[in-house]
Amino acid sequence: MTLALFGATLLVGALVQRPLLARCGSGVFLHLLRLPGNLLHELAHAVAFLLTGYTVKGFAVSLFDAGGRGHVTPGAPWIPWTRPWVANLIAPVAPAFAGVAALAWAQLHVAPGAGAGGTALAASLVDVAWRDVVPWMVLVVAGPVSAEASPSDVDLKAWAVPATVVTCLLVAVWAAARAWAPELAEDALSGVRMLDVSLRASAWRALALATWAAVLWSVPAWFAGRLRQ
Repeated sequence: MTLALFGATLLVGALVQRPLLARCGSGVFLHLLRLPGNLLHELAHAVAFLLTGYTVKGFAVSLFDAGGRGHVTPGAPWIPWTRPWVANLIAPVAPAFAGVAALAWAQLHVAPGAGAGGTALAASLVDVAWRDVVPWMVLVVAGPVSAEASPSDVDLKAWAVPATVVTCLLVAVWAAARAWAPELAEDALSGVRMLDVSLRASAWRALALATWAAVLWSVPAWFAGRLRQ
């Protein structure tokens, strides 16, 4: 369930929020709109490289990147036991986790009384103090954070091979455990279920805020489209 909500949040950002931003402006103005999310995206890459043992020799957000995408370039290892496949497994998807975590954290502070299930989408709208400026600021920033949370095509290409290898290894280990150590396999499955339950509320909160942000950004996107006609 948590993975499904996580994926839904990324899809809202990639398929709904990102086109809305593109309708609101172009050129430098679009890069400025993307800046909060793009900065978080590239910082997540940089932190992931540092945590997996590599220095960072190049960093740029889309506003200052010749390709208009933003980039992080890993440098030489800063610890002797680093492995490239570990960095390629973690760094490409780090922005997705950082973006969803940021959305969940922001929604929790804007609407702390919201439910932890599907009703959070509606209940939190009632709980928010819309007369204050903070919720509106959070929604404005949540738009680009949602739009930039999804891994780019470059990220996915770097992630595909190590993710496939690790997935195959996990499946093989799981099959072996089911065959020769069923009690250990059941304990592991129980742990996964507990983790799913503990993270589900945060996943709902991230999806809720991404959805509100898309609704808010649809208004300036509509006006911008009308002005171009």
